Amino acid sequence: MEKLFNRSDRIAQELQKKIAAIIQHSLKDPRIKTIITVSEVQVSKDLSYAQIFVSF
Repeated sequence: MEKLFNRSDRIAQELQKKIAAIIQHSLKDPRIKTIITVSEVQVSKDLSYAQIFVSF
């Protein structure tokens, strides 16, 4: 059986991947010595905002 995801879940998953890639490849601050992880992204149903949770 195929899993059903709504649009906001798919967009949240894609945002999580893209933001993690941007952080990994673009963040070159020598003061940050730990790994930063995008742990979760929550997108509103109307796609007007997103909450991005990071851990380090």
